[in-house]
Amino acid sequence: MQPFSTFNHLKIKNILNLAVMNLHKLIKLIPFICLVFLFACDKENEWPELVINVQLIDENENASDDHSGVAITLTRGEEQFNGVTDSNGDCVFPDFPYGIFAVELEKNGFVTFDTYPKLTYHINDRVNTFSYKMNEVPQYRIELDSITKPEDGEWSRMFAYGRIYNMKDQPPSYYHAIAYFNTTNDVSKDNYSFFHYAGILLDEVVGDTREIWITNYAYGYLIPENTETLYVRLYPCAKYFDWGTIRDEALGEPSEVFEWVIPN
Repeated sequence: MQPFSTFNHLKIKNILNLAVMNLHKLIKLIPFICLVFLFACDKENEWPELVINVQLIDENENASDDHSGVAITLTRGEEQFNGVTDSNGDCVFPDFPYGIFAVELEKNGFVTFDTYPKLTYHINDRVNTFSYKMNEVPQYRIELDSITKPEDGEWSRMFAYGRIYNMKDQPPSYYHAIAYFNTTNDVSKDNYSFFHYAGILLDEVVGDTREIWITNYAYGYLIPENTETLYVRLYPCAKYFDWGTIRDEALGEPSEVFEWVIPN
């Protein structure tokens, strides 16, 4: 039997040898641990890719088969990022920074659903795809053939009637329009005395004409007092969110000037 001191010496030696072996293994792992740490730091600081999706909606509120060709500009101060959508409406911005950006979308014949779209991209956002809509500027044409004087006691609307040409496929229940009025026959969206919002009710057919509601939302009257003749033009208008704001770029081709001799 070994003396007690010799036994302790061997035990301590074995422990030290084991510690040295484990230390050697740990030292071998240090480069790998450092690489993992550095990779994790890089991933934490890396900006992910951003996807902007733009859906094109036609004048009948149907999605287009092709959403390509939308020019996108994202702006924050002096920074600017540009891209163009593919047929699915997607545009990928790699390594895109977080923050708040103004969004500008451009495609001939379309307007943004929101007047001033923006992008707010937070570091903790779980999604990296942001969607927007653009609505088609109407291609149909309106021909006015009559306007009725409001009935006694009716202060909020009057009715017009007209034909619609160049409609695509099956239309929705109504179209938006802006009715401009003037006392001279050079009336237009740039030259008018007053205007009213209008809705073309496609389900209301009288003969071969459509019924058009003209409302007094913009002014407290439908017809100014002591007016005998007004000249009217109706502009088709794309549908968008803030419909109470008139956006020139959303207006289609106007009707011919209609001379309205107001009944007594």
